[in-house]
Amino acid sequence: MCPFQEVIDRIKTSYVQNDTYSPLKNAGFQGTILLTMKTKHPWLIEIGKSIRRERKRKGLSQEQLAALASLDRTYLGGIERGERNVAALNLVRIAAALNVEVATFFPSVETLLEIPSEGT
Repeated sequence: MCPFQEVIDRIKTSYVQNDTYSPLKNAGFQGTILLTMKTKHPWLIEIGKSIRRERKRKGLSQEQLAALASLDRTYLGGIERGERNVAALNLVRIAAALNVEVATFFPSVETLLEIPSEGT
């Protein structure tokens, strides 16, 4: 049995299988576990829409932006769809690649107050 089986089992109950995620490679564990969030958080969806809007405004494909930001294209696609809880460092990379302020990706406080804070 994998020494991290309890952690893996908890992850499996918190997430749905069959979407993209990096492989878990721990001592004694071989293979890939594919994970995604059960529900998309509305705020992450809004951030993703903002990134997609800026990318299209600049005339870039997902592949081009991902290369400029040193990210995987599938990861960027997940961010744009609101499926990823994107790290601050990756938001900075995307903003730098698009030559915009990171704040560009965030909705106003008024908009956030109108959007439910729980997943849909």
